[in-house]
Amino acid sequence: MVQNFKSWLYAFWQFTWGLPQNIVGLLFFLVLAPFGKVRLFHNCLVTDIHLKKKSLGGITLGMFVFLFLSDETYEKRPDYVHDLTIHEFGHTVQSLILGPFWQLTVGLPSFTWANLVWKYFMHKKHSYYWLYCEGWANVLGCRFSKDEFRTEHFRNHGRYDKPMK
Repeated sequence: MVQNFKSWLYAFWQFTWGLPQNIVGLLFFLVLAPFGKVRLFHNCLVTDIHLKKKSLGGITLGMFVFLFLSDETYEKRPDYVHDLTIHEFGHTVQSLILGPFWQLTVGLPSFTWANLVWKYFMHKKHSYYWLYCEGWANVLGCRFSKDEFRTEHFRNHGRYDKPMK
């Protein structure tokens, strides 16, 4: 009964305080869910989209997580998939904390970092998790899922790229 209340409260909070990103997430979900496998991870809906060759990573919109990974990644690197799910779950927690401010404080910087800055200029100088919102997502994901990262890649990159404690 307590878990049902927590699940309901999570969805209620996401669809009130975090309404903008959840509406967009719901639209993405309605379009992408038929092409992927949907699973529940700590009250957020994770849609695994299997790609033939290249892994593209994850996107979080409110309580909706979308992982775009290659078949090979799903088959041969289940620990990475687990850790990426925790990281993306951390972004859902940021949505709970920041509400309508999430778009400007996390969504836009994260999208810009992943697709422009880090990808083309910074990947040799800094890890992806050097950006405040990415490392913070790792910390929040572990804390609120009460789970630990399984790979060194994620364990070594907490807030501001410092190793997780």
